[in-house]
Amino acid sequence: MTESTYAFQLYGPGAVFYKLSTVCLETNAGKYVYSVCPFGPVKQTEHGRLAVVIGSRAKWLDRGPSVYRLLLDDGDSTNCPAGQHRQTTVCVLAFVLIAVDNHCRLIALY
Repeated sequence: MTESTYAFQLYGPGAVFYKLSTVCLETNAGKYVYSVCPFGPVKQTEHGRLAVVIGSRAKWLDRGPSVYRLLLDDGDSTNCPAGQHRQTTVCVLAFVLIAVDNHCRLIALY
């Protein structure tokens, strides 16, 4: 696979989602802080503890026309049932963080 083919598959036509790969957003949710990097690692940190990776390898679930969903899988399995690896779903709507939810999963809306 050529570099341009990979970029097209990951960032969309004309690399329209490339800008999302250059930013990480952070939000506080109760006792946790979430760092969401849409095309990179997503981390959950409990105040004063080490971060847990809850998603790292990006692949598209849905691409438009109105909703884009990106799955980041292969996160840590710490404290998840049956050793399942954590995964994160990032929903791209308007490039604004709307909500975060985690139960061995994280859903972030942009």
